[in-house]
Amino acid sequence: MTESIFERFTSPATMIEAELELLEQGEAAVAVIESLLNGDAKNKWGVPYRAIGLPLRCALEVAIRLGPTAKPLEPYILSELKMGDPTAARALGALDSLEETSVVELAKRLSDDAFELSFESAAALWRCGHYQHPMVLRAATESEKAAKILAWFDAYLLRRTHTKT
Repeated sequence: MTESIFERFTSPATMIEAELELLEQGEAAVAVIESLLNGDAKNKWGVPYRAIGLPLRCALEVAIRLGPTAKPLEPYILSELKMGDPTAARALGALDSLEETSVVELAKRLSDDAFELSFESAAALWRCGHYQHPMVLRAATESEKAAKILAWFDAYLLRRTHTKT
């Protein structure tokens, strides 16, 4: 069944259904996702599903929806963040709590050239309560890009707050 899910992750026509099926497994889905993220899950040609692209994205999307249940996956998700994946930043933000190494890496990503990655990093830091972390504040003083993304994110939060009232 696991290989079937991963194989269905390779096609946009079947990936959503496979993601939902994996989500239904709840906590058991963590081990399945881990096998993909650590490279153990391979297709019939021996190629790790994580190297194919879309399956990796699907695994991260499921981790986002699992929220804090996916906490054991943090080291793997952090590795994807280090590779520049904005979905990994979102997945870290869904964990509700972060290890210091994740906070530091997210703070570094605030000055990334890719807007989506820097914005998702700011959102993850905010969601997990690290928005005022010393590394975040330092990033804002040392990098104009980081200061801009944090100001942009503050404005986004302000608009969002006013829209809800």
